[in-house]
Amino acid sequence: MSLSGKVAIVTGGARGIGAAIALKLAQEGSKVAITYATESSAPKANALLSKFPAFGTTGVAIQADFSDDDAPKKIVSRALADLGVKKIDILVNNAGVADVHPIEEVTPEIFDNVFRINTRAVFFMTQAVLPYISKGGRIIHVSSTNARTAMAGTSVYSASKVGVEAFTRVMAAELGPKYGVNVTAVNPGPVATDMYNSAPNELRDFMSDIVKNIPAGGRMAEPEDIADIVGFLASDASRWVSGNVVTANGGLVMM
Repeated sequence: MSLSGKVAIVTGGARGIGAAIALKLAQEGSKVAITYATESSAPKANALLSKFPAFGTTGVAIQADFSDDDAPKKIVSRALADLGVKKIDILVNNAGVADVHPIEEVTPEIFDNVFRINTRAVFFMTQAVLPYISKGGRIIHVSSTNARTAMAGTSVYSASKVGVEAFTRVMAAELGPKYGVNVTAVNPGPVATDMYNSAPNELRDFMSDIVKNIPAGGRMAEPEDIADIVGFLASDASRWVSGNVVTANGGLVMM
């Protein structure tokens, strides 16, 4: 599954699933641009990039705030310039937030922020990359099992991921013929990340019982479990996969 010579952008790539994906793509030979949201993530982003030379490749870390409408174009421009390339082969729309609130407590600000990061940024990052996407390129969205389940407190988050899955199908149908690219998504279940560990205790207690019943192993996923699937979707081995949401949750939600 070599990705030697490929160029990738991974949003939200400084930690968690995004960092594991960026590392996997680098291990396979890609140059990788990662984005991160806040200055506090800069040390993690730089520590990740420091591993890339061992794989014979390089990367760049780009701080970006998706509340800025110009952020997607700025990210693409920086990636091209700093990596010294003229094309992008792989876009992984991974950046996300997971606010958990009862419906009664959701404010317009909470609603808009979740959709801005989880859904709107996916659309406009994809749009920004299109002028530079290579034929045979890959656009991969990170969804969630919550797009298909009903868990109390996740109404806004779940809806934002439903939008991502709709984008996946329509983008595959529209962009495949125009640009020669495949568009897919993965839908992780519970993954041992900073985002999950910062969730309310009652949610994590609830999920711990569910995790025990995951058919593939009765355990929480590790970021690398998801990264390996994305690595396949980014490679030529996935050339006949497009428009699909690939189950990446150990059988927690079967579809």
